[in-house]
Amino acid sequence: MEGRYVVVILPGQKRILSLCEVEVYASLADTAPPPPATESMLLNGRNVTVVGERLCWSDALLYCRRHHWDLLSILSREEQSEVEQLLSRGSFLLTDHVWLGLRRQIMGDSWFWMSGEAMDFTKWQYDSAPQRVSHACGAVARGDSFLWKDRPCEEHLNFICHSGGEDGAHRVYFYSSRQDPHT
Repeated sequence: MEGRYVVVILPGQKRILSLCEVEVYASLADTAPPPPATESMLLNGRNVTVVGERLCWSDALLYCRRHHWDLLSILSREEQSEVEQLLSRGSFLLTDHVWLGLRRQIMGDSWFWMSGEAMDFTKWQYDSAPQRVSHACGAVARGDSFLWKDRPCEEHLNFICHSGGEDGAHRVYFYSSRQDPHT
């Protein structure tokens, strides 16, 4: 039984109860939070999962690597279209932008996928990747034609993970002081 208080009730009127040497034992209830809401689909041999939890970009990356394979890399126009349909379903409330595995080189203008996949397809706002003055993390906008946008990495957004189809893929490793450096 779970509870916070012990209540003793005697039914009827004018009843008297004397309690002597009563002991109540308790322990903390299991406080593990329920798993976040998710929605999944199969995309070219990869299982793609939208996660209902809102995390900063690096925590989203570490979450995906711990529970799936990586943050999602969108490799073609067809995959982009499928992801747009997945985000449009809306079985749970999502943020206006959703993290992808997009990252900008810290000392440069080029963007890359954390999964190590080639960036042959893009859907940036102005047909080109944002330059050095932009933020270093990339997301897909749920409205606005599902364009890719640079966002502040510390922003807490929903995110898309993928698993499967990683034969021959070489991940780009990301260091975090909070996690194993090879995550």
